[in-house]
Amino acid sequence: MEKQPALITPVPSNWIQKAMKFLQEEPNSILFLPTNSRIQNLIKQDIKSIYFKEKWHDVINFKANLICYSSSSPKEFILLEDYSSNAKLYLGFSNLRKIEPIIIRNIKYNSTKKRLQNNFRGVCLIEDLLEN
Repeated sequence: MEKQPALITPVPSNWIQKAMKFLQEEPNSILFLPTNSRIQNLIKQDIKSIYFKEKWHDVINFKANLICYSSSSPKEFILLEDYSSNAKLYLGFSNLRKIEPIIIRNIKYNSTKKRLQNNFRGVCLIEDLLEN
């Protein structure tokens, strides 16, 4: 059985903490992550999850529900240090949560099935790692 596609992106550790705090204080909100990764053609797929890898770590510890995409800036729902009016795409997510650590070398790209390297950059399409 083929696994669902999911997204993964590296982020600074302090960004994760700020995003968690924002979504705890505003539990019904969607937080947007700006990206310049070339994933516009991927948004047609049924992607429901986004994973976050803290930079300089070799495990994934966080997952969120991918809710929507936007090509225009939803400024009020972006962490201030992330604000960019010229990002190509904004990924809207909610329910950011800590998960059991998943080692990067156990993750495969969705299209090629090759293993993800620890030094990947930007948003990538992978096989979903967890059921929910």
